[in-house]
Amino acid sequence: MAGDELKSLKDHIKKELKKGYSADLIKNSLIDAGFPSSEVYQAIEELKKEKVIKEQPKKPLFSGIFSKKAKKKGKKTKKTKKEPPKPVKIPEVPEIKAPTTKIKIEKPKIPEIKTKPVKTREEKPRRIWIFGFLAVLLIVVVVFGLAYVAPTKCETEACFISKANKCMAATFTNQIEGTTVYYETNNCVLTKKIQALDPSEPKEIVNAFLGKSMTCKFNKNDFSLLFLNSITGYLEACDGPLKDKIIEITGRM
Repeated sequence: MAGDELKSLKDHIKKELKKGYSADLIKNSLIDAGFPSSEVYQAIEELKKEKVIKEQPKKPLFSGIFSKKAKKKGKKTKKTKKEPPKPVKIPEVPEIKAPTTKIKIEKPKIPEIKTKPVKTREEKPRRIWIFGFLAVLLIVVVVFGLAYVAPTKCETEACFISKANKCMAATFTNQIEGTTVYYETNNCVLTKKIQALDPSEPKEIVNAFLGKSMTCKFNKNDFSLLFLNSITGYLEACDGPLKDKIIEITGRM
């Protein structure tokens, strides 16, 4: 192995060690990415001789005691029924009787008053506001429709890493120690989602992590393999329910 290549590989390993990742994890990630295992082992051994690598005991990914928080059910308020207004009775006009002759007085007919709707000045601004809102909504739909590009479905890590470094849309599915993780990247934002867990995992672990997801931000041309090869890789750059559950279970960070 050429001296420059060995030095470059050792510098990369030192950089990952400073971020808090173990030598074994970095070694496996480099081999999985296509680096020759002999060159990776040579670089690791030389760093051990230089006392750069200090091994720490590996902490299990999933451990701890789970606590379930009961959801508080809100009290439903009863809707009060409003009684309809009572009809107003119009008093009848009594008949007036003369002492000698009978005079019939007909009941006066109350004419129906038909009211025409009065157009107020408020209707015009209201219509303008409605049309303006619909126009803005249409523009937003058109812009997002044109901006959306169907993500590339990658079958290899190299394909996904290439798209991620260019901040392009792509998807990838990977298995980490029996756990199936779905990845989706776009605009330099990575989404991790747990799709399935190893059958040997306890039911509590499955219920806690299955379906959980988190989003992680990274810079262009600086996408790390640890995002793909470790569930907790670069956890400090992520946010979401999956990160919260990892911290709760493992006590990390």
